[in-house]
Amino acid sequence: MVKLLENRLRAFGYDLIIMNTSENPDQELQCVTSALSKNVDGVIICPSMHNCDALDLMERHGVPFVLMGRYFRDRSYESVVADDFRSGYLLTDHMIGLGHTKIAYIGASTHVSSSAERLEGYRAALSAHGIVPDDRLVRICMTPEDITAAAVEIAEHRLDCTSVFGFCDMFCWHIASILAGHGIRIPDGISMGGVDDLLSHIIFPFDLTSVDCPKEQMADCVIKSLFSRIGGDGAKSIRHIIEPTLVVRTSVKSLPGQLHGSLL
Repeated sequence: MVKLLENRLRAFGYDLIIMNTSENPDQELQCVTSALSKNVDGVIICPSMHNCDALDLMERHGVPFVLMGRYFRDRSYESVVADDFRSGYLLTDHMIGLGHTKIAYIGASTHVSSSAERLEGYRAALSAHGIVPDDRLVRICMTPEDITAAAVEIAEHRLDCTSVFGFCDMFCWHIASILAGHGIRIPDGISMGGVDDLLSHIIFPFDLTSVDCPKEQMADCVIKSLFSRIGGDGAKSIRHIIEPTLVVRTSVKSLPGQLHGSLL
């Protein structure tokens, strides 16, 4: 995504300055303060969502900005996001359609909009199939160590599931590597799916079914939105929603005699 943004911005004569906040609100504020000191024309930000201090600072200084990948439900900022509820629903519905009713959800902190909405979509798909969502199958991971702990629970059968919904493909990679250390392979030992479709862009260790949000479309929408705000058109802030698609590969196996069929 960063490369797409950089190439598109360069074509319009802009340079991209990249700063990493590490999901830390203090570091986020420092990054924005540094950007303001450089008199940037605008800011594209994936907010940590712990608070709005950095965003409020940009508003006070009149610096145009666009949120990418996340949004605040109770604040009106220009944002470009995937339909993360739909992402959660699509993948869960696919797993259920292949016979899986015990699906573990290994997610990120739900203070982040994308994580909260994927979890909501997961629960909605279960309910649509008449399956009561079971919070005993949900793990919210704040650190890499939490992901490892969840994977060990699965490996030791303390988390009783036949399929794993990973918050993102990198979560899946992490979980699968731990499971492999316990002799469990994807999909023979357990099924798995994620979000981001990294396999379309990098070499991945297994053939992961994943939900894709078209990155080119998102990049174009982010830049168009930012340029609109730089141009000062005065338009009301809008949340632009990019529709995801399910990319089916071989990491979710069919359970014989358990097929439910997709509702989509």
